[in-house]
Amino acid sequence: MSVKYRNPTIRLSGKLKALWLAACLLVPMMAAHAIDIQSWRMDNGAKVLLVVRHENPLVDIDIAFDAGSRRDVPDKIGAAGFAGGLMDAGAGADDEEALRRRIGDLAIDLASYSSLETAGVRLRSLSQTDTLSAAVTLANTMLTQPR
Repeated sequence: MSVKYRNPTIRLSGKLKALWLAACLLVPMMAAHAIDIQSWRMDNGAKVLLVVRHENPLVDIDIAFDAGSRRDVPDKIGAAGFAGGLMDAGAGADDEEALRRRIGDLAIDLASYSSLETAGVRLRSLSQTDTLSAAVTLANTMLTQPR
């Protein structure tokens, strides 16, 4: 006895294809518009974007500067990446090992980065007041007192 496999292909007419494409494009767009993004400028000119979501007890902070590798001068290619990497090498009185230990003790994610357009520091912490306060203080030290 032989069984023949039949490929069940669905064929859509032109109008149905257009409708299907529109539906596929609209769903992500509707989700993107559902996010309330608050925006303002601080007195020093820094732009702040804030998205509040109470579903997760996390705070994400990304402090970005207009300082990516596109600003490297031709005879010093890689300087932005090198400088960004050095920010993780210690801060204030802490060497790299002590900094990593403090980050681990707080159970936070704190790291510097450098890309083509920007460089900066990213922080992810629990929103619990004492943990967040210590995390922000550590990020501030990393930004203002790199080793």
